Amino acid sequence: MISRKFVTENPQTVKAILEEIQNLEEWSKQNREEVAKTLAPVLGIDLETMKKATNRRTFGLVPVDDNLINLQQGVADTYYKLKLIPKEINVKDAMLRKEEYTALLPKT
Repeated sequence: MISRKFVTENPQTVKAILEEIQNLEEWSKQNREEVAKTLAPVLGIDLETMKKATNRRTFGLVPVDDNLINLQQGVADTYYKLKLIPKEINVKDAMLRKEEYTALLPKT
């Protein structure tokens, strides 16, 4: 996650990063076996299990919607309760507006 300030000051950099993430998604769809072979030893998971997991997963961009925001809020709340972050965070306040986010997305 990056800060709103970084995004507003570096939109071209953020756009380039998002384009590369999308390129990774396109590549991973065509190279599931290679993805599994790469991730299995790094994650300490046997290859067959990693193949199954890789075939169920997408690696690219996902839409930012209320479900994702709520999921992220739950993570933030848990981190606060565990004292991993010093203060409570309202995830919605940190999010870009839909049109700001959309302007950064690669064209597909």
